[in-house]
Amino acid sequence: MEVSAEYFTLKAGKVVIDEKFIFPKHRYYNYDMYEGIDYTLDISEPLGKRVTQLSYHGEPVEPDQKLKVVLNRYRATGGGHYPMFSKDKIIKADDTIISQIFLEYLQQHPVIKATNNHNFQVIPGK
Repeated sequence: MEVSAEYFTLKAGKVVIDEKFIFPKHRYYNYDMYEGIDYTLDISEPLGKRVTQLSYHGEPVEPDQKLKVVLNRYRATGGGHYPMFSKDKIIKADDTIISQIFLEYLQQHPVIKATNNHNFQVIPGK
């Protein structure tokens, strides 16, 4: 999550996308959002300290608590400068290509209602 928090910076007191994710190449794909947890990214904090609130099922996540994370193959092997993920940490894999998973889901659910549960916020500081 701290790697994703690097995506943002402050400019005139407002949260903006850090230019290193725009120039010389757009790298929006290196910003991840997380589902199933609630969290706050405080961009006024130094890198590595920006996740200021993190909870799972309404309870604060403890420093030694382990959670399972579902990722695509690119991210699960550290792609996009996420060194905390690596091949040796994968506990379960599925070789089905993602487009096939989407196709099967959409065949079973032809209408999808887009919703937002507001489980995270990015703030410019307190």
